[in-house]
Amino acid sequence: LNPGLRHYWGRVFEYYCHKICERIRDTSHIKSTYIQEPKYGTQGSEKSPCDAILVYGNKAIVIKFKIKAPTIIRSTVSKNYGVFINDINELLLGYEEGDKAAK
Repeated sequence: LNPGLRHYWGRVFEYYCHKICERIRDTSHIKSTYIQEPKYGTQGSEKSPCDAILVYGNKAIVIKFKIKAPTIIRSTVSKNYGVFINDINELLLGYEEGDKAAK
């Protein structure tokens, strides 16, 4: 997969995951604080230990988004929209032979 397209795919997935976290924060019966990509370290060499944290009172859920970039080989070869959708579903939901889905 083209490096530019791989980067774009990752950003789209992260945006989607952050929107889910915002929806959890906004609609949960237990009010939470949502921290997106917390940073630590000195300016210029900051690091992010995770992608998101949801804080509920004195408890926190630490979240790391992870996805494998799509190969989309079958879709590219066949130029078939249905095959493309199947490729994306397998990527997000997993394969029958193992756990290769987004986490």
